[in-house]
Amino acid sequence: SRGLGDVYKRQGSYVIGNRTLNLTSLPYSKDFSFEKNLNTIYLNAEQLTGDFEIRTWQQGDKISPFGMNGKQKISDILINQKVPLHLKRDEMVLLYKGQIIWLIGRRASNLYKITNSSILRIDVKYNS
Repeated sequence: SRGLGDVYKRQGSYVIGNRTLNLTSLPYSKDFSFEKNLNTIYLNAEQLTGDFEIRTWQQGDKISPFGMNGKQKISDILINQKVPLHLKRDEMVLLYKGQIIWLIGRRASNLYKITNSSILRIDVKYNS
């Protein structure tokens, strides 16, 4: 797995396998509206002061999905979203302090959701 470094000091683009992650810091304003897009996640930038980690998901991984109480197994999300077996093994997760905060391109976590603080926006693009 490859650490992404401190987001504040290292905004920009990171290529991981067949994906490019773009990290952008945005100021908070009370009329801020975020696009509903599975390839974009918005996080509370002020709570994220350390490094991110990206890896392929592993059996037993769990996430606290946005809009739900409790945790859900990544394997169950992939089954529910009918991800074909040959694609499942390539699914990646973004971790912060050992906790999964994004099943990349599929499901965001409840953790580090935006409040009235600066915002970290992470977009994923799939490279051909």
